[in-house]
Amino acid sequence: MKAFYILFGLFLLTSCRSAYQFTPKGFIVDGDEYFVNVERNLSVYVGENFSNYDEKTKTGLQTVHLSHDDQKIIKKLGYDATKYTVLFNGKSLGDTTFRLISLINNKSDERFKNTKELLSRDGFEIKRTAEGKYYYRTTTLNKQVIYHAMVPFKQQLGREEYVSLIYIIPEKYFKNFDHIEDLAISNASMYRQHYILRQVVPKFYVLMIAAGGILITVFLINIYKRKIIL
Repeated sequence: MKAFYILFGLFLLTSCRSAYQFTPKGFIVDGDEYFVNVERNLSVYVGENFSNYDEKTKTGLQTVHLSHDDQKIIKKLGYDATKYTVLFNGKSLGDTTFRLISLINNKSDERFKNTKELLSRDGFEIKRTAEGKYYYRTTTLNKQVIYHAMVPFKQQLGREEYVSLIYIIPEKYFKNFDHIEDLAISNASMYRQHYILRQVVPKFYVLMIAAGGILITVFLINIYKRKIIL
C-alpha cells in the first residue's frame, strides 16, 4: 500500500509538471519596458504593460510556472516542447488586460537544424513596415482572441532564431489589435537594428555603440539597455 501511495505521488508530480521549460536567467526590472534574458542575449519590449509578478494581483511577468491553460494554448499553436523554451508569461496591468506568452526556438551547433525545427509559418501573414517585419496570424480559442506573432531575432543562414509573442485577449475586452501590433513591430524594429543585450554589471549597465569601428562605452546607473550595432 505504501508503494502505491509513493507511485501515485510521483504520478501527480509528473502530470502537473510542464513539458515546456523556461529559458534560464530571465528577468524584468520594475519601471523598465524590457524583459531581459541573459542566457539568450536578448531583450523583449513589453512596454508599460508589465512589471515583476505580483502574487496578490496575479499580474506581471514570471519565469517559473506555466498554467495548464497556457500549455494547452502553446501546444494548440504547434510548439514542440523539445524545440522551444518559454522566455516568460504573465498578465498585463491596468485596463489593457491581456496575457502574453513568449517563446524562442532552441539554439543548435548543427547548421540548418534550427531552420528545420522552426514552427511552420504556413498560414501566417507578414506585417511589414519601414521599421521591420514579423509574421502573424489570429485565431479564437475558448472565448479568447489570440494574436500570434513570430519575430525574426537572428537571421544567420541555417541558424535562424525567432521570438514568438502570443497575446491572449478575452473577447469581452477585445477592441482591435492596434496596441498589440505596436508592441510586436517595436520588437521587430529592435531586432532589425541588432539591439542585443551585451552585458549586465551589478548597478552599472553598459550601452555599447559600435560606429565606424569606434567602440564607445557608456555606463548607465540602474537602467538596463542594449548593445546597438549601427
